Amino acid sequence: MRTGGNLLKRILIAMLLVLLALGAAGCGTQQQGGHDKKFRIVTSFYPMYIDAINITKGVDGVEVVNMTKPQTGCLHDYQLTTEDMKTLEKADAFIVNGAGMESFLDKVIKQQKNLKVIDASKSDDINFLKDGDEVNPHVWLSVTYNIAQVEAITSQLCEADPEHADAYRKNALDYVTKLTALREEMHKELDNLPHKDIVTFHEAFPYLAKEFKL
Repeated sequence: MRTGGNLLKRILIAMLLVLLALGAAGCGTQQQGGHDKKFRIVTSFYPMYIDAINITKGVDGVEVVNMTKPQTGCLHDYQLTTEDMKTLEKADAFIVNGAGMESFLDKVIKQQKNLKVIDASKSDDINFLKDGDEVNPHVWLSVTYNIAQVEAITSQLCEADPEHADAYRKNALDYVTKLTALREEMHKELDNLPHKDIVTFHEAFPYLAKEFKL
C-alpha cells in the first residue's frame, strides 16, 4: 500500500512539474512585440495563465498577464482588488476558467462592458461533476478536460483576435500534443496500481480521480 501511495505521489508531482515546464516554455516570448498596440490578454488565475502562454507562445504583438498571484489558489471567495480592476481596464480579453470558479465575474462584466470574456469551460466535451447542487469547476485537473479547455480558449481567442488566429491554432495543436503524451504517460504509470484509494484535501480532485479511476 505504501509503495503504491509513494508512486502515486511521485506521478502527481511529476505531472505538476511537467505542466509548469510546458508553461515556462512560453514565458517571456509573448511579451515582446513589434506592434505599437499589443493585444493584451489577462488570465484569472495560474492554471489559465499556463494554458494562455502556451497558446500565445512566440506570437508577436500579444501580451499575457496573470491577474492574481500564483499562490492565490482557487478563486471561490476571491475579492477583486483595485489593482485587479486596473489590470482589467487595460485588457482586450479576459480568460477565465468559468463554471462558477470566478465568483466575481458578474462584477467584471458589469463594470467592463467592452471586455471580451473567454470562458475555458465552454465546451461540449466537458461532463461536469457536482458538489451537492453546485457544479465542480476544477475541470483543468483532468488532462482530458484541460485539453478541451485549451481548445475552447483557442476557438474564442481566434474570434477575439483574428489577426493572430493561425498562430494560436498552431501553438494550441503543439500544446495539445504535449498534454496528450502526458496523459498517456500517466495512464501507463497509474492504470495498473494495485491500490487506487486516495484521500484528498480539496474538492478539486474528483476530476483527477475520474480520469485515472482512482
